[in-house]
Amino acid sequence: MLSVLVLVSVAVVGGRLAKDSGRSGGSTGAPLSVQTVRSVDPSGGSGLHQTGSSGATVWRTQRYRSAEFGNLKPGVGLLLDLGRRQRVATVGVTSDVPGTTVELRAGDSASSTRRGNTLARKASASGAVTLHGSDGGRHRYWLIWIPRLGSDGNGYLAQLRRITVSG
Repeated sequence: MLSVLVLVSVAVVGGRLAKDSGRSGGSTGAPLSVQTVRSVDPSGGSGLHQTGSSGATVWRTQRYRSAEFGNLKPGVGLLLDLGRRQRVATVGVTSDVPGTTVELRAGDSASSTRRGNTLARKASASGAVTLHGSDGGRHRYWLIWIPRLGSDGNGYLAQLRRITVSG
């Protein structure tokens, strides 16, 4: 059921974010279907957990004492499974906590994305972010990786929404 809600959310907001990204100079292609989205946490912790209702899905970390996850882990992410190998032009995401670093990685297996090449990186992300994956080849798995958290004045966390993928 969680996967269905995420897919509905991605499908519903996809067109709106693609238009926003286009205004900032990002190139967008046809929307790609995401089969599943799941949290990745190399330490086995809570990673990013889903909040919100259908159509307003938000992925959020817990709060930490430092931007480096309290030195407990190298980062967390959202693993996007496209179901088959595909070329991705852009991944769009909205970062609600200023200062969050967001990266795009890709791989041919779910585990290879964490040690794969970083194709795009946006330090101090705030608001709509477009990550370009066009030089990354064709892959089934694409990872939105967060190696550094932003601050909301009460601690450090990341909060992402409006995830879109285009080819």
